[in-house]
Amino acid sequence: MNGRSYLPTPLEIATGRLLGAEEPPELPDHGGMTPLDALRAAILPAVASGTCFVTFSGGRDSSAVLAVAVDLARREGLAEPIPVTVRFRDTPGAGEPEWQDLVVRDLGLTDWVVLEVEDELDVVGPVATALLQRHGVLYPAHSCLWSVLLGQASGGTLLSGIGGDTVFSTPLVFLHRAQVGGRRPRLEDLRRLAFGASPAPLRRAVLRRHATRLPWLRPAAQRAFAAAWAEGVAGTGTSFPAHLAGVLRPRTLRGMVRTLELLAGENDAAVAHPLLDPGFLAALAQAGGRLGFGSRTAAMQTVFGGADLLPETLLTRERKAVFHLAYTRRPTRAFARAFDGAGLDPELVDTERLRAEWLSPVPNYSSALALQAAWLASAARDRTQPVEHLG
Repeated sequence: MNGRSYLPTPLEIATGRLLGAEEPPELPDHGGMTPLDALRAAILPAVASGTCFVTFSGGRDSSAVLAVAVDLARREGLAEPIPVTVRFRDTPGAGEPEWQDLVVRDLGLTDWVVLEVEDELDVVGPVATALLQRHGVLYPAHSCLWSVLLGQASGGTLLSGIGGDTVFSTPLVFLHRAQVGGRRPRLEDLRRLAFGASPAPLRRAVLRRHATRLPWLRPAAQRAFAAAWAEGVAGTGTSFPAHLAGVLRPRTLRGMVRTLELLAGENDAAVAHPLLDPGFLAALAQAGGRLGFGSRTAAMQTVFGGADLLPETLLTRERKAVFHLAYTRRPTRAFARAFDGAGLDPELVDTERLRAEWLSPVPNYSSALALQAAWLASAARDRTQPVEHLG
């Protein structure tokens, strides 16, 4: 990937995400493999290459990757992968220790790295600001978390669960329910079907009207954001195979992958995302058929349930951890109180509204890149050396 193309633009900094889309790679032939076998094939190089680590939050995606990696290592007589967990102290909704303990106990693992943090991973905390001074603003804003995780994987390979929310979802879930459960489609279902079958320009026009409103954006910036966001999420089709073929289409995901490659190189580590592996996506598309599995839970039960890799209670859980407050803590509020408006384009953002957002009880995470850009501009006043940027 061309690293420079994933540096956030001023509009992307103002909106907190990379915008637009690129042509996705074509999925290969699945070779008759089941999704689980294809996932094993995607994970094997990491397990076989030496010390393998797995980012492990206790959620379904990271737990599934960890379970498959452990099972594979034991089958092949290789060293077992080591889960790496970051726990945020005093952060409501961000902790899942009971699920983490359940999975580690069920897998019979004895080697587990658990890091407890408080303000260290704030988006303008010590880890993040060191990254900002080396590279400028990177996407995502919580790259500081990945820097810490990859630091633990130095000399080895880190496996992530990135992509699970997308790849296990079903675009036309109502059609699946109608076909399998006999439920008659509702009017809203028919509208969604018509939307999915409409030409891409029409889908983008509809999506522009439904883009998230970010209150700190100037009107022209909000319109530009809506148009670029719609381009990124319009998709390549409504069938399950088309949905999976377009998983790597948005620049948000590609940019995150690129940033993690950069951070891996800094830490003498490798990083891999097996749930985004083209072979796994191709096998999953074949198994799900045109309409997919019907739900995220059904997809995970189909892929992992029969192999007895994870507790059923974990495969069927619905609640997810939330990290709204994990990355915007005391350093964020301290900087926001001193913020003088420098470093951001006043034609794109209302800086006073941004300050109010950063000081709110639960800051909108979409404001985090702007926070980092403002911090970097503030720090540059006292620095004589230029900032080293990505690329």
